[in-house]
Amino acid sequence: MIKKIILHTIITEKRNIFFSTMVMAAIFLFFSTICAGTYTDFSNTLRISYSAAITIANIALFICMILSASKMMSPLKTRASSIQFLMLPASNRDKFIARWIIGVVGYSLMFLCALIMADVVQAIYNICLRFTTGSLTLSYFSDVFNSSISDYDYSNPSYIVLTRIVSFLWFHAVYTLGSTFFRNMSFIKTTLLLIGVLIPLSIIFTSLMVPLVYSNKTYTVHLLVDPELMGNITFYLIAFGTIIGAYYWAYRRFCNKMIA
Repeated sequence: MIKKIILHTIITEKRNIFFSTMVMAAIFLFFSTICAGTYTDFSNTLRISYSAAITIANIALFICMILSASKMMSPLKTRASSIQFLMLPASNRDKFIARWIIGVVGYSLMFLCALIMADVVQAIYNICLRFTTGSLTLSYFSDVFNSSISDYDYSNPSYIVLTRIVSFLWFHAVYTLGSTFFRNMSFIKTTLLLIGVLIPLSIIFTSLMVPLVYSNKTYTVHLLVDPELMGNITFYLIAFGTIIGAYYWAYRRFCNKMIA
């Protein structure tokens, strides 16, 4: 039943899928050709710099994830679409899972297709006009696996990839929950609400930490566990707890709206 719902969504939204993919491909192509610089490597070979295109691709992927989450409840916006979606021969769980797959996997595939299409065209463009070329797709994934996070230099690529995946899922879960509360302009309203919550929390956290940082007292601390390890464990526990809680709450509200 999940496959049927996914196919039904693809058929009904094929124009939006095609248009969104082509827009992303055009943006990637622009930044990998017109805005792409060149440099000479150690072997004195002219290469293409894809740093601008990679930055735009990261922003585009993030926007895709939160927009897909904001559209989780799009079949229930109008009365006609709600009736059509309600009449699909599937349980609420299957419908919710299908919408999640479309949002996470589907939009990721759209992003990848746009990246590959732009890569092919930019390769031809750079060969004809600059007499050199490179791979935007390979440069992007190389950046994903080799980049550092924050001020730390983690040499383990799996940690970097896992952290990015968890971060994306966190935002997707939060915006999915937001879409169950706000049917219209869910993306904007959830963003404003998230900012309104995070700013006071940041102020409270800073006000609690500043007295500790600027204290004149000297303390002797004996750590039984690596603080960096504890920080990572705390981050993952909070992140996974938020993801599971937000998705479960969103699912319950999704079921209630299907009944209503």
